[in-house]
Parts: sequence; structure tokens; C-alpha cells
Amino acid sequence: MGEVVAWIIGWDLILEYGISVAAVAVGWGGNLNSFLDTTFGVTIPTALSTSPETGGTLNLPAVLITVIVTALLMRGVRETTRTNTIMVFVKLAVLLLFILASGYGFHLPELAIYPLAFATLLVFTLALTFWLAALNVRYRDIQHLLNIALLVWFWMTPIVYSGFLVKDVLKGRKVLGVSLWGLYLANPLASIAMGFQRALYGVVRPVVGERPVLPDVSLAWLAGVLATVLAASLVFLLYTWRRFFELSGDFAEEL
Repeated sequence: MGEVVAWIIGWDLILEYGISVAAVAVGWGGNLNSFLDTTFGVTIPTALSTSPETGGTLNLPAVLITVIVTALLMRGVRETTRTNTIMVFVKLAVLLLFILASGYGFHLPELAIYPLAFATLLVFTLALTFWLAALNVRYRDIQHLLNIALLVWFWMTPIVYSGFLVKDVLKGRKVLGVSLWGLYLANPLASIAMGFQRALYGVVRPVVGERPVLPDVSLAWLAGVLATVLAASLVFLLYTWRRFFELSGDFAEEL
């Protein structure tokens, strides 16, 4: 009975991956055709760039892309990793070219926040890693609770929603005399995310006359908050470093 279920699930996965790969390949093929047309004035004939359902004979770009990716996967993980690295640099080069061509670049004063935000993120995540690693080994029974806490923590960080919206809603509201906006900033990742966004976006209001997207705070205020979080993260790192090696002697017994 188990073999039948496994057989069904296996073919279901093949069907799922086949459909998704076909959709992605067709999209890449269309992008390649548009790129060649707008950049070099070369247009692939419709018969060789679309499927029979849309009036063509063979979607040659989609086939070639699928074959190339399959060949890379067959070469092994090392070759795939090298290719991914090359693609990252190609994407960065395209982004830089777009910035230079469009005339919309980074704002240097705001860009100065980036190294501070990056250093704060590095120190804080390193400290958090030591702490969670020790807790996962020492208290394995509550590991699922840690996962839930991290998920809740993610949604308390202004990554998938506007930071200005949070400030607009929470500012002026207090609980037991404590400002909810100040309490929200107690989340270290909130200020780190706002630092990265301010450094890369450069402006808090993308469209003149529209509502801001980022919290309308000064660079000095944001830099001060990041510096405070960095100092607290260094103290946290020192504590978790010592705590990790204090508990590491019992890891073998716990495992």
C-alpha cells in the first residue's frame, strides 16, 4: 500500500515540476526575445518563439533555456554554485547599468547608513545564532515554540509592509504610559530594516504628494537608533558567546 502512495506522489511531483518549469521557461523565452529585439534589433520568428497553441511551431528559446539549466544540474552542485555566483554578478551589473541609464541613483547621504545597518545586522544575527543554537540543543522540547516566536518576530519587522504605516498608527498611542512606537522600535530588526530601506531607497516619499512609505525621521535620528542597537548587540554577543561555551560541555549528553 505504501509503494502505491509513493508512486502516486512521485508522479504528482514530476507533473507539478513539469508544469512550473514550462511556465518559467516560456517566461524566460519571452524575456530573451524582447531583450534581443530592443537591444540588437533581432527578432526571433514567431514560428520559433511561440508554442503551437499560440500560432507557432516550436518555442526554441524556452527549449534551449531548459536544456542549458538541465545540463548545469547534471554537471553537479559545484558547477551550479559557480553559475549562480556568475548570475548574481550579472544581475548586479544590469542593476547598475539601469541606475546609470535612468539617472536615478543612490543618494550618498542616505547611502552612508548602509554600512552601519549592515554591521548592526551582522553582530545581532551572530549573537542570536549562538543563543538559538544553545537553546535548540539544551531545550529540544520547546524547539517548535522557538520557530513560532521567530515567525512572529518576522511579521513584527517592517519588511512586507510600510514602516510609515506602523509609525502613523502607533505614534501617539500609549500603554501604561509607554509609547507603542517606542516599544515597536525595541525590536532590533525593525530599525535595521528601516536603515537598509532608507539607504537604498534614498527618499521616504517616492511620489510627490503621496503618503510616505518609510518613517519620516531624520538621518541623524536613524543613525543614532542603529548605533544604539549596535552597542546593545555587542553586549548581547558577549553574553551569548560566553553562555554558548558554558553550555557546550553538556551538548554531547543532551544529544
